[in-house]
Amino acid sequence: METHAVERSETTESDLWEMAADTIAGISEECRAALIRETLDNCQGRSAGQVVDLMQDVAAARHYPTVENSPR
Repeated sequence: METHAVERSETTESDLWEMAADTIAGISEECRAALIRETLDNCQGRSAGQVVDLMQDVAAARHYPTVENSPR
């Protein structure tokens, strides 16, 4: 399935698990599950790029560990 910039997203939880693995490097399984739940609640009607941005924003706001934001 090809994606286009103007498409509406019907993102599934499975899609989010895959996106989280690609988007948020170094996040624990427990944190990833919380990130996915929160993203899923807020991602309907967004493009794939917007969902990735949302996921990054949620991870940053919750201080989930990432490669760029590793625990101190």
